[in-house]
Amino acid sequence: MRRASETLAISSRSLMARSVCWLSSGESTWTSYPPYGLLTTIWVSAAEAMSLPDPFLSELWRFLRGDGGVAEFERWIYAHSDEIELRVGKQQALEVLAADFRSSEAIVGVKQLLRGYAERESAFECRCITLPTAAAIDMGADCDAVLDALEERRSRGEPFWWLWCGECVHCGQWWLVGQEERQNDVVCFRRLSGEEVAALVETNVWPPDFDSYEALVRWGYDRRERRIYHNER
Repeated sequence: MRRASETLAISSRSLMARSVCWLSSGESTWTSYPPYGLLTTIWVSAAEAMSLPDPFLSELWRFLRGDGGVAEFERWIYAHSDEIELRVGKQQALEVLAADFRSSEAIVGVKQLLRGYAERESAFECRCITLPTAAAIDMGADCDAVLDALEERRSRGEPFWWLWCGECVHCGQWWLVGQEERQNDVVCFRRLSGEEVAALVETNVWPPDFDSYEALVRWGYDRRERRIYHNER
């Protein structure tokens, strides 16, 4: 198991920003909040410390990137009708609230309207908040923009030569990364939760999503085709 000082070195920038740990009498002192274990608490706090602070924008992006269901978002938007009017304006709020969420065409229109607002209001230093939890990006400039913001924290090593994980230097989000160069020329990203990061850091337990290269190829192909389909609609 890693000592506290070693764990601190992995992400001291984000951890110190929230004072999750501090030095006292020359020793490392750590906070821990049940029911989570020590490292879980640390890594959840690290991600939270550097995440988008506005919960309204965070919820919009969760829907826009496809991580939240339509029915769930419809309930949420009705419950926050006053706030959406204050945020986007009376006319645009009316368009959102009056939309038929059973219609795919209406959903596309709502997303276009809200994406415009979210992009104007979000200060982007990275693309993490815009990426779905499961993403496959074609190799090239768009993919490089995501990779350039990630600092490698772990490499799975042989025989998993395609697999590593990294932390965003801007927002603190951790990603599982699989580079699929043989079939689809994509890089696959899977957002990691605080619990998954804790398991990886403490006991070297990796999420199994990309453990076989064949699964990575299928995973990347499915998400690439899904993205092309939605973009063409």
